[in-house]
Amino acid sequence: MHAGAQPAQPDPGRIAAVDALRGLVVLVLVPHVYGAFGLHEMARLHPDSGPWAALANQATHVPWEGAALWDLVMPLFVFVVGVAMALSVDRRRAAGATTWSLLAHAALRSLMLIVLGLLLVAPRRTLFDALMPYALLATGLPWSRWFGGGSARRAAWLDLGLPALVLGAVVAWMVTHVERLGGYDFNQILSQLGLAYLPALLLMGRGLRTPLVHALLVLAGWAVAFMLHPSQGAPWAQGDNPAAAFDVWLFALLPRAEPYVINEHGYHTLLFVPLVATMLLGVACGRLLRQRAGALRSLVVPLAAAGAAAWVAGAWLLTAIGIPLVKSIWTPSWAVFSGGVCLMALAAVLAGTRQALAGPVLRALAVLGSNALLLYVIAYLDRWRITGAAARLFGEALTGSALAPLLNSLLVLAVLWAFAWLLDRSRIHVRF
Repeated sequence: MHAGAQPAQPDPGRIAAVDALRGLVVLVLVPHVYGAFGLHEMARLHPDSGPWAALANQATHVPWEGAALWDLVMPLFVFVVGVAMALSVDRRRAAGATTWSLLAHAALRSLMLIVLGLLLVAPRRTLFDALMPYALLATGLPWSRWFGGGSARRAAWLDLGLPALVLGAVVAWMVTHVERLGGYDFNQILSQLGLAYLPALLLMGRGLRTPLVHALLVLAGWAVAFMLHPSQGAPWAQGDNPAAAFDVWLFALLPRAEPYVINEHGYHTLLFVPLVATMLLGVACGRLLRQRAGALRSLVVPLAAAGAAAWVAGAWLLTAIGIPLVKSIWTPSWAVFSGGVCLMALAAVLAGTRQALAGPVLRALAVLGSNALLLYVIAYLDRWRITGAAARLFGEALTGSALAPLLNSLLVLAVLWAFAWLLDRSRIHVRF
């Protein structure tokens, strides 16, 4: 080796903690994508029950400022994408992948996620509408492993050419059938991940310091944009901020079947900008996991301490200087606070990987995490099929139960976990 050259980091293989952390997101999200385990429905069924009301408050988003447990699902979702990005991209680089090939993969993945997010929220009037999201997902099957035949050219076509072809056909249909998209926007979490993915790749650089510095610069720029916006009230007001103004301008230019209406929760297209910062935090943690693959337990205390410090900085210090804790526009205080929670969650998962009692739980979570995207789409689009089949099977014993929303959610989770287990055992993982 040349003098001063650093040895390449060995490939740590699959890191179970990452799959388990991704599975934790799925565990909370897929039983009921609009409220963990149907707790908000339980509260409506039992209006005089204090415990159900307290649980429901944690399973719904806060109106504007503050945080509930349900608000922390999205940050963890974004953070895990960043962790996986670091492991995937750095592994490809070590294997000799060029910058252009990495950009091509990232651009395709970004477009896939944006389009899939649009399809999820579009009205489903026909069977064709219902099947299009699954047609996109099908391109994420391991086609090159099945049919590559050892040919690098054929594998490249199956990995990039086939998805690009399907994506192009879907986009062409969307452009010529705008009226079928309804009152679309780019607020759906998958569309937001798609918008953030490519900028995060361009900013991730090398090492641990670069993504962290870029994350701080992104948040600083986000804060300055809001502070300088000529709002009528506070710079972080709902509906009167630069993100809201951008969407009014953007959707006046784009073809629409319905007039644009500002999102009632204050979500906007430009939300992806601060999401880049959360994703870059995940990138730094992914690289740290790769570097310490042989001694992951040594990271538990440092990650937990860093998470606690970020939690305090976001929840107390930044709010004290006038930056409120608002998830809907991902204020810098929210990004720092939720990033701290993500660090502590990662530390907890790493601590559990060596505990005998926690081992089976983490393995069960890893099964969910192995096909997170597919399970999310099924839960989003077709949860009703599972609950409908259960109602026909169990009848009044289920539908007439005072615990029906909770039981339905647990049943959905059990069915999707069993499906994910079968796919994982067959080495079938749907990934863009």
